[in-house]
Amino acid sequence: MSNIKAIEQSRKDTRQRNDFEPTKAAVKSKVADEAGRRLQATHYAALRGVSCEFHEGMLVLRGTVPSFHLKQVAQEIVLKIEGVGALVNALEVGD
Repeated sequence: MSNIKAIEQSRKDTRQRNDFEPTKAAVKSKVADEAGRRLQATHYAALRGVSCEFHEGMLVLRGTVPSFHLKQVAQEIVLKIEGVGALVNALEVGD
């Protein structure tokens, strides 16, 4: 009987761990999606092509913008999103 209980407990533990994973993925997606929405909503057309990646509290901006000013604007737009602990502005300036 104890083997059956151990197997049942193991299955329960596995389900609990698996239930947690989508939550982490959902947060990850939510932050990146919110950053993308904010950049899309700006009147700067060049910021609409910026990609956003989020992992373990760090938001990374990637892409190319035409000026250092727009690089800074993109950073300011996404900096205060809830869940962002660090921001890596990997945007390149160029044509």
